[in-house]
Amino acid sequence: MNEVSITFWWAYPGEHYSPLFAALREMGVDVRVYYFSRLPEWRQRMGWRSESDLPAGERYINAGENAAAVIMEEQNRIHILPVSLKDSFEHGLLATLIRSKARWFHWSECSRPSLRARVALFLKIQYVRRFGVGAFGIGEAARTQFVRYGLDPVRIGLLPYSISPLSSSAVPDAKILEFANGRRTFVFVGALCSRKGVDVLLKAFAALIQHDSAKDWVLILAGPDRSGGRYARLAEKLGIGSRVMWYGVVAQSNVSEVITAADVFVLPSRHDGWGAVVNEAASLGRGLISTDRTASAHHLIEHGINGYRVRAGCVNSLRLAMEFYVRQPDLTEIHGKESRRIFQAYSPAANAARLLHQLQSFCENIQCR
Repeated sequence: MNEVSITFWWAYPGEHYSPLFAALREMGVDVRVYYFSRLPEWRQRMGWRSESDLPAGERYINAGENAAAVIMEEQNRIHILPVSLKDSFEHGLLATLIRSKARWFHWSECSRPSLRARVALFLKIQYVRRFGVGAFGIGEAARTQFVRYGLDPVRIGLLPYSISPLSSSAVPDAKILEFANGRRTFVFVGALCSRKGVDVLLKAFAALIQHDSAKDWVLILAGPDRSGGRYARLAEKLGIGSRVMWYGVVAQSNVSEVITAADVFVLPSRHDGWGAVVNEAASLGRGLISTDRTASAHHLIEHGINGYRVRAGCVNSLRLAMEFYVRQPDLTEIHGKESRRIFQAYSPAANAARLLHQLQSFCENIQCR
């Protein structure tokens, strides 16, 4: 379906979705992208790179632009966007798409667990039911939630985040190697906060190293500390302070060096609408541990094949998964090879092909003309 023309409307450029746009262009698809804003400060603090020079066909929406004027030349294209009424432009965009009877699809993660977030997504799905062609879920969790909120399954597709594979030739981070000093390593990359389950990880690691078999393992925590030092105090209280490295913020360009320096990647989130760092670790051939509340874990982890999915918030479940690697160190290499294989099914090229196939199906089955 290379003759299709697609316009994406998105918040800001990012490594989680920009590679999809590039892959579509490489397949000959006419792609345009409009961004509502620049990279927010909180993303920059997490190490994301602010983009000033965008690829051809992509641009930022300027302050004061009118949605109807921008979309005038876009009416006959397929539009993919996260439905939002946050500001006047986005409200006007949705109203213009509806008024012009344009073909548009919602695209989002599942909502966060709060009542407010669930209600907001429920209302967005009602707009899709009445006026849109369908919706793409960023993961099976999102697709399931769309069905629960009343959208016909035949109008729902799957479009996860996808990243370009990180460099397998990256030089392992010297600071981590020095800290490990020959010991094996678990690594976490992300914001150090309750939602990411960092407290659960510290407690699981503390329970794990009570056994002699785990004496040669350490834990690396890489990312901005949003706990105000609370996790460092917890580590000391648990008696594991000397076995935990507080790496700090990792620039996006250095993530491969950090993950390559470790043996097993762990993301113990209580909730993650996707969790693209799992893609990154898979592309680097690491054994993976994440939770049943991390959307990407249901796609990029085949339980027992390239890693383990554990119960979110459960210290013992996480400890047992970590113990598999402690007791069978060869699993890191075996699972790493499988992770690279599974990653290919969610590469930007695979995602682009998945999107085009689904658009073809939508157009054939629900008169997307």
